[in-house]
Amino acid sequence: MNIGEKCLIEIFNLESLEALIFESCVFESITDLHLFNSKPKYLKFLAFYSTNIVIIDKLDILSKLDFLEKFELSYCENNLGFLTKLSSMCNIRLNIMSLLHCNLILNDLNIIKNFEVLEDLNLTGCKFSNFGFF
Repeated sequence: MNIGEKCLIEIFNLESLEALIFESCVFESITDLHLFNSKPKYLKFLAFYSTNIVIIDKLDILSKLDFLEKFELSYCENNLGFLTKLSSMCNIRLNIMSLLHCNLILNDLNIIKNFEVLEDLNLTGCKFSNFGFF
């Protein structure tokens, strides 16, 4: 499914939205990043499945999601360092994280270790890059 700029803005303007799943989505380019300044106030669950998340990363959406409790990322392209974008409030709220077949870097793991209430972590099929293991 193709999701354009206006549609993406409208989705994230839904203030009472609690769960949002993007599956096999293609985000069209965003021409004006300044138009994208709102957030769903109470989004608790966010998932990306088989989706190129470059546009999401550029919009800095994750840093605005202060109530996120569950986050899933599966088979997504270009996800290196994506977790570093999560709101610092995730440290005290996020309790379920599933990262399936993702590429992770050391910074991602450093973020995960800060989640104080994380109860369920799934790293099935993940590849760890730039760790400097011998």
